[in-house]
Amino acid sequence: MRGILIQVTGPPLVAGLLGVLGFAVGQTLAGILLGTLLGGLLAYGIGRRARSKLQTIQFQMRRNGRVTFDDYPYGSSPDEIDDVYHAVAGRLGELEDIHVEELKILTRQSQLLDRMNDGIMRVDANGIVSYANVAASALFRGRNPAGRPFIAVTRDHELNDLVQRNLRTGEDQQHTFEIPGETSVVNAVVTRLAEAPSESLVVLRDISEVTRLQTLRREFVANVSHDLRTPLSAIKIMTETLLDLQQQDADSQRFLGKIDDEVNVMTALVNDLLDLANLEGRESGLNVRPVIVQRLIDEIRERMEPIAERHNVALAVNVDPGLAEVAADERRLHQVLVNLVNNAIVHTPSGGRIEIRAIEGGSHVVFEVCDTGTGIHPEDLPRVWERFFRADRSRSGRGTGLGLAIVKHVVLAHGGTVDASSELGRGSEFRFTIPRVPAQISQRSLSPRV
Repeated sequence: MRGILIQVTGPPLVAGLLGVLGFAVGQTLAGILLGTLLGGLLAYGIGRRARSKLQTIQFQMRRNGRVTFDDYPYGSSPDEIDDVYHAVAGRLGELEDIHVEELKILTRQSQLLDRMNDGIMRVDANGIVSYANVAASALFRGRNPAGRPFIAVTRDHELNDLVQRNLRTGEDQQHTFEIPGETSVVNAVVTRLAEAPSESLVVLRDISEVTRLQTLRREFVANVSHDLRTPLSAIKIMTETLLDLQQQDADSQRFLGKIDDEVNVMTALVNDLLDLANLEGRESGLNVRPVIVQRLIDEIRERMEPIAERHNVALAVNVDPGLAEVAADERRLHQVLVNLVNNAIVHTPSGGRIEIRAIEGGSHVVFEVCDTGTGIHPEDLPRVWERFFRADRSRSGRGTGLGLAIVKHVVLAHGGTVDASSELGRGSEFRFTIPRVPAQISQRSLSPRV
C-alpha cells in the first residue's frame, strides 16, 4: 500500500513535514481496514458459537419444558454464556423443586377440604368463585361453582352484598338463607383472607336438620302451652269460686290461695312459652310502626310506678330532648320495658332507685333500665339472656325465668341489640337499641291523612 501523494509549493521545511504526515495517514487507514476485517471474522465466530448454544437451550426447552445440563455443548474454555446458562439452569431447578413441594401441599390441602362436611368457596374481587370444595358443589346440585359468578351460584342477593361488604371493609359477615328450589337451609360465614386481601372465604354449613328440629321444638312448646291454657283457666275459675264459698274456713282459704298463686305462675309460664315460640318463628308477627319515645316512657312509668311504690323503690325517667320516634311494634316494645322494669323492681331492695333512660344513638335509640339492686355475679352476667337461667347469687325469684329471653328475642326481631352490665352490691344496667324512624318517614306519619 502506497502513501498519499501531496503536492505542495512553499518552503522546503513545510514540504517535508507534510510528506511525513501523509505517510502516517496512509499507514493508519490500512490498520483500520485490517482491524475491521479481523474483528468481523472474530465476531462472526463468537456469534455463531453463541447462537449454537442458544439454539441448544431453545431445543431443550421445547422438548423437555425445562433446561438441563445434559447434552449441553460445553467448550474447552467456558465463556460467559456457559456461566449464565449454568446459573439459570441451577436456579430453575431449585424453583421447580419448590413448585413441586408447593403443589404437593396444595394437593393435600385440597384433599382435606374435599373431606369437610362444610362447603368452602373463595370469591375474588370481581365476584367470581375461584375455588370450591366437593361439599360446596354438592350443596348446589353437584355443579362445580369454580369459575362462575358467586351470585349465579347462590342466587341470594343479600349474601352476595355481604361478600362485597367483606371485601371492602374486612369485617366478618354471617347470613342464613335457603337454596332456591331446594329444601336446604344454609348458614354462611364470610371472612376475608389475610394472605389474599382481595378474596373472601365463604364457609357454608347445611343446617336443614337443625332448623327442622328447632321447628319441631317450637311447635311442640306452642302446642303444649296452648293445650295447657284451657285446664289452667278452669282450675283458676274453680279456685276463685272455692275461695268465695269458703270465706269462713281459714285453712281452706290458705290452701286455695296457694293453689291460686301456683296457677298464676303456671299461666304466666305458658304465656311466656307461647311468646317465645312465636318470636322464634320465621314470621315474628311484628306490627312495626312509628312509636313516640316520650309517650311510651310516660306510659311505662304510669303503669309501673304503683308497683315500685309498693316495694318502696323510686322510679325515675330521663329522655333525651329531641327524640321523636322509633320503628317498632308498640305492644312488644311495651312488653320489653315492662319486663326489664319489673325485673329491676323485684331485685332492688327497699329504698332503692330505678331509672328508665332513652338516649340518642345515631341510627338507633338506646333504652336503658338502671337499678341500685343487688347486682349480678360476673360469671352469671353472660348467661342472663338464656331461657330459664337463674343467677342464684342474686336474681332468683318467682318469675318464669323467660323474661330476659323474651326481651332479647323481641329486640333482635326489631334489628336491635341487647347488653347488660352489673356490679355486685351496686346495681345493674340493661340496655337495648331500636332503629329510629327516618326523618322523612316520621314527618309523613305525623301528617294528617286525607
